[in-house]
Amino acid sequence: MDSMYCRDDELAVITPRLSEIPPQLPSLSNVSSCVAFGCGFGTLDLAFVRHCIANVKEFIAVEPDAECAAQLRMKLPMELTNVKCVVHEETAQNWKGADHPVDAVLLIHFIYFLNPGERMAFYHRLMDSVLRSGGFVFLVIRPRHTDGEPSSHCQVLKRLNIQKRKVNYSQIEQCAVRCCRLVLSCAMRKRTRAT
Repeated sequence: MDSMYCRDDELAVITPRLSEIPPQLPSLSNVSSCVAFGCGFGTLDLAFVRHCIANVKEFIAVEPDAECAAQLRMKLPMELTNVKCVVHEETAQNWKGADHPVDAVLLIHFIYFLNPGERMAFYHRLMDSVLRSGGFVFLVIRPRHTDGEPSSHCQVLKRLNIQKRKVNYSQIEQCAVRCCRLVLSCAMRKRTRAT
Protein backbone atom coordinates (compact mmCIF):
# COMPACT_ATOMS: atom_id res chain seq x y z
CA MET A 1 0.00 0.00 0.00
CA ASP A 2 2.86 2.41 0.66
CA SER A 3 3.88 1.82 -2.96
CA MET A 4 0.41 3.02 -3.90
CA TYR A 5 1.36 6.47 -2.61
CA CYS A 6 4.45 6.45 -4.80
CA ARG A 7 2.23 6.11 -7.89
CA ASP A 8 -0.34 8.57 -6.62
CA ASP A 9 0.04 12.35 -6.53
CA GLU A 10 -1.94 12.50 -3.30
CA LEU A 11 0.90 13.22 -0.90
CA ALA A 12 2.23 15.91 -3.22
CA VAL A 13 -1.23 17.48 -3.41
CA ILE A 14 -2.47 17.13 0.16
CA THR A 15 0.66 17.53 2.31
CA PRO A 16 1.49 21.13 1.29
CA ARG A 17 -2.13 22.12 2.01
CA LEU A 18 -2.03 20.72 5.54
CA SER A 19 -0.05 23.71 6.80
CA GLU A 20 -3.07 25.88 5.90
CA ILE A 21 -5.27 24.16 8.47
CA PRO A 22 -3.73 25.16 11.87
CA PRO A 23 -3.94 28.93 11.23
CA GLN A 24 -7.65 28.47 10.46
CA LEU A 25 -8.18 26.32 13.57
CA PRO A 26 -5.80 27.60 16.27
CA SER A 27 -7.37 25.32 18.89
CA LEU A 28 -5.78 22.34 17.12
CA SER A 29 -2.72 23.09 19.23
CA ASN A 30 -4.77 21.80 22.20
CA VAL A 31 -5.46 18.39 20.62
CA SER A 32 -3.75 15.78 22.76
CA SER A 33 -5.54 12.58 21.72
CA CYS A 34 -6.57 11.24 18.35
CA VAL A 35 -8.08 8.11 16.83
CA ALA A 36 -7.59 7.24 13.16
CA PHE A 37 -9.97 4.75 11.56
CA GLY A 38 -8.92 2.54 8.67
CA CYS A 39 -5.55 4.22 8.39
CA GLY A 40 -3.79 1.46 6.44
CA PHE A 41 -0.07 2.03 6.84
CA GLY A 42 -0.77 5.50 8.26
CA THR A 43 0.98 7.55 5.57
CA LEU A 44 -1.58 10.36 5.31
CA ASP A 45 -2.63 10.11 8.95
CA LEU A 46 0.94 10.66 10.12
CA ALA A 47 1.37 13.58 7.72
CA PHE A 48 -1.80 15.09 9.17
CA VAL A 49 -0.57 14.61 12.74
CA ARG A 50 2.83 16.15 12.00
CA HIS A 51 1.39 19.20 10.24
CA CYS A 52 -1.88 19.83 12.08
CA ILE A 53 -1.93 18.27 15.55
CA ALA A 54 1.75 18.15 16.43
CA ASN A 55 1.06 18.32 20.19
CA VAL A 56 -0.79 15.01 20.26
CA LYS A 57 0.21 12.76 23.17
CA GLU A 58 -1.95 9.74 22.34
CA PHE A 59 -2.59 8.23 18.88
CA ILE A 60 -5.00 5.32 18.48
CA ALA A 61 -5.15 3.48 15.16
CA VAL A 62 -8.08 1.22 14.31
CA GLU A 63 -7.11 -0.90 11.30
CA PRO A 64 -8.60 -4.30 10.39
CA ASP A 65 -5.86 -5.44 7.99
CA ALA A 66 -3.30 -7.59 9.84
CA GLU A 67 -0.34 -6.56 7.66
CA CYS A 68 -1.14 -2.86 7.99
CA ALA A 69 -1.67 -3.17 11.74
CA ALA A 70 1.69 -4.96 12.14
CA GLN A 71 3.44 -2.22 10.15
CA LEU A 72 1.72 0.46 12.24
CA ARG A 73 2.91 -1.17 15.46
CA MET A 74 6.50 -0.83 14.21
CA LYS A 75 6.15 2.51 12.45
CA LEU A 76 4.19 4.62 14.96
CA PRO A 77 6.70 4.58 17.84
CA MET A 78 9.47 5.61 15.44
CA GLU A 79 7.50 8.40 13.78
CA LEU A 80 5.56 9.66 16.80
CA THR A 81 8.20 9.75 19.51
CA ASN A 82 6.94 10.65 22.99
CA VAL A 83 3.41 9.72 21.92
CA LYS A 84 1.45 6.83 23.40
CA CYS A 85 0.53 4.76 20.32
CA VAL A 86 -2.06 1.99 20.37
CA VAL A 87 -3.08 -0.13 17.37
CA HIS A 88 -6.38 -2.02 17.41
CA GLU A 89 -6.55 -4.70 14.72
CA GLU A 90 -10.28 -4.66 14.11
CA THR A 91 -12.98 -2.92 12.17
CA ALA A 92 -14.38 0.41 13.25
CA GLN A 93 -17.75 -1.27 13.76
CA ASN A 94 -16.26 -3.83 16.20
CA TRP A 95 -13.94 -1.44 18.04
CA LYS A 96 -15.03 -1.09 21.66
CA GLY A 97 -13.71 2.45 21.96
CA ALA A 98 -11.13 4.21 24.06
CA ASP A 99 -11.56 4.46 27.81
CA HIS A 100 -12.03 8.22 27.35
CA PRO A 101 -13.26 10.56 24.61
CA VAL A 102 -10.59 11.81 22.20
CA ASP A 103 -9.93 15.32 20.91
CA ALA A 104 -9.78 14.44 17.20
CA VAL A 105 -10.90 11.71 14.80
CA LEU A 106 -9.23 11.09 11.43
CA LEU A 107 -11.31 9.51 8.66
CA ILE A 108 -8.81 9.61 5.83
CA HIS A 109 -10.00 7.48 2.92
CA PHE A 110 -12.02 5.41 5.34
CA ILE A 111 -15.67 6.31 5.00
CA TYR A 112 -15.96 4.64 1.56
CA PHE A 113 -15.83 1.26 3.30
CA LEU A 114 -19.11 1.86 5.12
CA ASN A 115 -22.39 1.57 3.29
CA PRO A 116 -24.69 4.61 3.47
CA GLY A 117 -26.73 3.20 6.37
CA GLU A 118 -23.61 2.45 8.40
CA ARG A 119 -22.18 5.93 7.84
CA MET A 120 -24.82 7.85 9.76
CA ALA A 121 -24.74 5.33 12.60
CA PHE A 122 -20.95 5.64 12.67
CA TYR A 123 -21.10 9.46 12.76
CA HIS A 124 -23.58 9.28 15.64
CA ARG A 125 -21.33 6.84 17.51
CA LEU A 126 -18.39 9.22 17.06
CA MET A 127 -20.36 12.11 18.48
CA ASP A 128 -21.98 10.11 21.29
CA SER A 129 -19.03 8.18 22.67
CA VAL A 130 -15.73 8.60 20.83
CA LEU A 131 -15.20 12.34 20.43
CA ARG A 132 -15.08 14.77 23.32
CA SER A 133 -17.40 17.75 23.21
CA GLY A 134 -15.81 20.41 21.01
CA GLY A 135 -13.51 17.89 19.34
CA PHE A 136 -12.67 17.63 15.65
CA VAL A 137 -13.53 15.15 12.91
CA PHE A 138 -11.38 15.33 9.79
CA LEU A 139 -12.80 13.58 6.76
CA VAL A 140 -10.76 13.16 3.58
CA ILE A 141 -12.37 11.79 0.43
CA ARG A 142 -10.76 12.00 -2.97
CA PRO A 143 -12.24 10.11 -5.87
CA ARG A 144 -9.86 11.40 -8.57
CA HIS A 145 -6.21 12.23 -9.17
CA THR A 146 -5.45 15.76 -10.26
CA ASP A 147 -5.07 14.29 -13.78
CA GLY A 148 -8.69 13.05 -13.72
CA GLU A 149 -7.92 9.33 -13.38
CA PRO A 150 -9.59 7.37 -10.55
CA SER A 151 -7.53 7.62 -7.36
CA SER A 152 -5.57 4.60 -6.19
CA HIS A 153 -8.03 4.27 -3.30
CA CYS A 154 -10.90 3.96 -5.76
CA GLN A 155 -8.89 1.42 -7.74
CA VAL A 156 -8.36 -0.65 -4.57
CA LEU A 157 -12.07 -0.44 -3.75
CA LYS A 158 -12.88 -1.66 -7.25
CA ARG A 159 -10.49 -4.62 -6.89
CA LEU A 160 -12.15 -5.48 -3.57
CA ASN A 161 -15.55 -5.34 -5.30
CA ILE A 162 -16.62 -2.60 -2.93
CA GLN A 163 -16.84 -0.06 -5.74
CA LYS A 164 -19.72 -2.04 -7.29
CA ARG A 165 -22.08 -0.43 -4.83
CA LYS A 166 -21.32 3.00 -6.32
CA VAL A 167 -19.74 5.33 -3.82
CA ASN A 168 -21.60 8.63 -3.97
CA TYR A 169 -19.12 11.25 -2.76
CA SER A 170 -21.67 14.05 -2.51
CA GLN A 171 -23.83 11.72 -0.41
CA ILE A 172 -20.87 11.12 1.93
CA GLU A 173 -20.35 14.86 2.27
CA GLN A 174 -24.07 15.55 2.81
CA CYS A 175 -24.25 12.84 5.48
CA ALA A 176 -21.26 14.34 7.31
CA VAL A 177 -22.75 17.83 7.11
CA ARG A 178 -26.15 16.57 8.39
CA CYS A 179 -24.42 14.86 11.29
CA CYS A 180 -22.39 17.99 12.08
CA ARG A 181 -25.56 20.10 12.02
CA LEU A 182 -27.19 17.60 14.35
CA VAL A 183 -24.24 17.82 16.72
CA LEU A 184 -24.25 21.62 16.61
CA SER A 185 -27.99 21.65 17.21
CA CYS A 186 -27.61 19.34 20.23
CA ALA A 187 -24.72 21.43 21.56
CA MET A 188 -26.77 24.61 21.23
CA ARG A 189 -29.73 23.01 23.05
CA LYS A 190 -27.42 21.85 25.85
CA ARG A 191 -25.87 25.31 26.09
CA THR A 192 -29.34 26.95 26.16
CA ARG A 193 -30.50 24.60 28.93
CA ALA A 194 -27.37 25.32 30.96
CA THR A 195 -27.97 29.11 30.93
